[in-house]
Amino acid sequence: MMESTCHRCFTRIAFRSRRTFASIATSQVTPTQTSLDPPSTFDESAPDSEVIEDPLPDYVRPRSPYQLAAATVVSRPPLLTRDLSEFEKQFFFYQKRLDKRVVKPFTRAFYFKRGTLAYDEWREKRKSMQVYNAWGANAWRDELHVGEQPMDDEEMDYDSLVKYTVSGEDISASDTEEEIAAKKVMAKPLPRETEADLNNDVRSLNRKLSRTLYLLVKRGDREGNVWKFPQANIIGRENLRQCAEGILTKSCGPNMNYWMVGNAPIGHYAYDFSEVRKAEDNEWIGKKVFFMKARIFAGRPNLMGNKANITDFRWLAKEEIEAVVEPDYWKAIKRILVTR
Repeated sequence: MMESTCHRCFTRIAFRSRRTFASIATSQVTPTQTSLDPPSTFDESAPDSEVIEDPLPDYVRPRSPYQLAAATVVSRPPLLTRDLSEFEKQFFFYQKRLDKRVVKPFTRAFYFKRGTLAYDEWREKRKSMQVYNAWGANAWRDELHVGEQPMDDEEMDYDSLVKYTVSGEDISASDTEEEIAAKKVMAKPLPRETEADLNNDVRSLNRKLSRTLYLLVKRGDREGNVWKFPQANIIGRENLRQCAEGILTKSCGPNMNYWMVGNAPIGHYAYDFSEVRKAEDNEWIGKKVFFMKARIFAGRPNLMGNKANITDFRWLAKEEIEAVVEPDYWKAIKRILVTR
């Protein structure tokens, strides 16, 4: 029988098991015993299994001393690309001049035929424009020195584009002055800074379009009227997501179109109650708040007739939140907020 058993199985069944809970019901085999045959004597009166009695039959698991709550972290994602850093600006400026040195020269006859109105307009605008000469004596200067400014054709704002852009390709000699003026009109792009940015309207979602904004609310029945995310205590068999959706509807109204991102929290915050509150309520010694993530699609909070006693709300970026919340609260949420 030993010859037909592998070494691993032989070791497992030959040596004594370390599982003490089943040692009474198993046969006692010493490490020196090499025979795999069953023992000659067997006590039929031995119990089949060991019954473990509960040492504390009247013990009841206590409830958690912390009250559970859920908070909804509603965010608006960026709508524009972020502003470039100084290093990125210098890098792209270097790449721009490098490309001008390696590409073929600009063939004006291909774009502007001699004798056309477009050619005359391009030549007139080119006279007052300072351009970078990629084949001149200073073509090797790929970086700007302190106090230097880029050329007119390297960094243009909207006014410069209107001033130097040729818009007479489709203008003919038979066009009237009104038709020529209509063809030269250029659509102006929207600014990166909106009216809400200029007025510092923290209730508007049209501010800081290149940043992520978070919804914070202020309750009138709280001491100090501190700013927090919409928050409510968990009641009964309510789960975290149900509690987070419920407080968002109660505090901000039904006019917000949002989406709950998952069923698991993205962070938590635990704190103990003050001694005065502990004396008033002997059931809890503190609270644990779990943060649920949500995204807003459309709409805005409506505080009129809200059931959570919310008096004000704000859409703030990460660094703005630090200035209005409590230090302990900021320490718990700063790692779940994105900087961008």
